[in-house]
Parts: sequence; C-alpha cells; structure tokens
Amino acid sequence: METAQSCNEHSSGNEEQEQEVAGLPHEALFLVLPYLPLLELLVMSEVCMPLKDAVKKDILPWLNIIVERPLNLRFSDEILMKVASKANGRLKTLALINCARITDNGLQRVIDENPLINKLHIPGCTGLTPDGVISAVQKLCQNPHHSLKSIQINGIYNMKKEHLETLTSYLLTNQKEQQVQRKQQPDV
Repeated sequence: METAQSCNEHSSGNEEQEQEVAGLPHEALFLVLPYLPLLELLVMSEVCMPLKDAVKKDILPWLNIIVERPLNLRFSDEILMKVASKANGRLKTLALINCARITDNGLQRVIDENPLINKLHIPGCTGLTPDGVISAVQKLCQNPHHSLKSIQINGIYNMKKEHLETLTSYLLTNQKEQQVQRKQQPDV
C-alpha cells in the first residue's frame, strides 16, 4: 500500500476503505494550483505528499501573491518573506490587503528579492509609512528592463499630497523610460 504517496494519509476508517481511496490525486488538481487563492494553496500543500511536493516545487502558483482575509490578520514580515521566497525572485504581483502587521522593512526586503513586481497593491497596510511606500516604488521603478504598472494604496497613515506627487513622478518617469526603450529596440 502506498500510504506515503497517497492522499488518504489524514483519513480515518478501516483499511479496506483506505485501499480503495489510495492513489495519486487527480491530474486536474495539479493544473488548478496556480489559480488558487493563497489560503487554499497553503491548505492544498497539507493534503498529501504529492500535492505538497507540487506546491513546493512549482513556481507558477507563487508569481502572484494576494493576501486577503483571513490570512491578512496574521501575516507578518517573516511570513511574507517566506511566502515571497517561493517565487525565486520572479514575483509579479504583490497584493497585501489590510495586512496591518507588514512594515516598511518587510516590504523593502521582499522588493529587494523580487525586483520584477509590476503590480503592488497595499491598501489598508497601516504598518507602512508614506516614506516606506515611496522607497518601495522608487526601487521598483529603477529597473530599466521592467516597469511597475499598477500601484494601489489607501489607508496609509500620514499620506500627504507631496507623497502622492512623488509616487506619481516615479511612475510617470518609469513609463517614459519604458517608451523610449521600446522605440530604441530594433524590430524583430
């Protein structure tokens, strides 16, 4: 019996029933992993060894990290780093919805490790400061081969008009640089 490789490790019942249920998960489960919300993805990694391995080894589910209820209440800088590290530096979308425990330092560490983020959504992240957000956006806009296309902020305490103007200037400068680069590239 392949209990180490089957998805019935956590089931209870008699041995005959377990033998009938034993086996690898249906292939469709592996195909839906990249489309699952973060909570469900983490739960799937606990179901059985094949799914745990698939979640651990596949980078695709980790390219777009969206943290929302109920995970946002417990999501800290350390957890964010652990989850973001699964993207191996190729994170595209980082959406932290009402993650009050995320700090400027945690956000900066994730951005340092994942310079290809093109969507940064941080509404309601009250642990962030305007200067921390500006620093993150500045870093993401410095890469000439990549562009921050979308930023969403609200609920950041002490955000003033000057901060918003600074963010806008970084985004517009980045957009202009991207257009110039596209014009300079030869057509293939």
